[in-house]
Amino acid sequence: MRDLIDDVPDALTSFLTRWYGPPARTPVDDSGRHHLPAALHEWYRTTRRWQTTMVHDRIFLKPEHLRDHDGLTLFMIDSEGDGLWAFDPAADGNPVYHRDPAAESWSLCELTLRRFLLLTVAAEVALYGTYARCSWTASKAQAQQVTTTMAEVPHHPMSWPTPGARLYCGPETLAVVAPSWSDKPLIPRTFALLLAGRPRWALDAAALPDGDDWLRRPLP
Repeated sequence: MRDLIDDVPDALTSFLTRWYGPPARTPVDDSGRHHLPAALHEWYRTTRRWQTTMVHDRIFLKPEHLRDHDGLTLFMIDSEGDGLWAFDPAADGNPVYHRDPAAESWSLCELTLRRFLLLTVAAEVALYGTYARCSWTASKAQAQQVTTTMAEVPHHPMSWPTPGARLYCGPETLAVVAPSWSDKPLIPRTFALLLAGRPRWALDAAALPDGDDWLRRPLP
């Protein structure tokens, strides 16, 4: 999945086609209705072509619902109110900022809007892919075992699903490694390890660590 690593203009379309197959809908160009940055216009126009939920635990605001927030443009919120995401409409590349509800200021995500949107889709696939496995208490050695044949996607560590999250990709697999956020009492130095494969055999062939903490899906 080199489209996650190589910063090419059609990376979003390429990734979605590779993961979900050809789009089922014809693109609709409604760029004249809203004054959107090019990256956000591409996101709306491209993702609408698939009959697939792209974001699950967060609410991606519709173009008409984007709003100003401390001089930034708010475009995504956590479904449980645990975070806000906004971009700078005046800066080159529209850098993305994140804010926790209790925080007094925004934190720079070190990602342009275009890159952030692409990695958001990939992270969602790792958690909600059709064929997925996850462990909320993986050790560092287990995380390394699963990702050793993958390439780390170069980016500043993401703030989701928890601060410090890293994304990895293989030819047919995706993985997110993040500090564990299980509802269980946290075990020191454990990680949430999310793994998805496309097609199914790619996940079945992955080197999953031994243990009974692996949750098997598909999810509905």
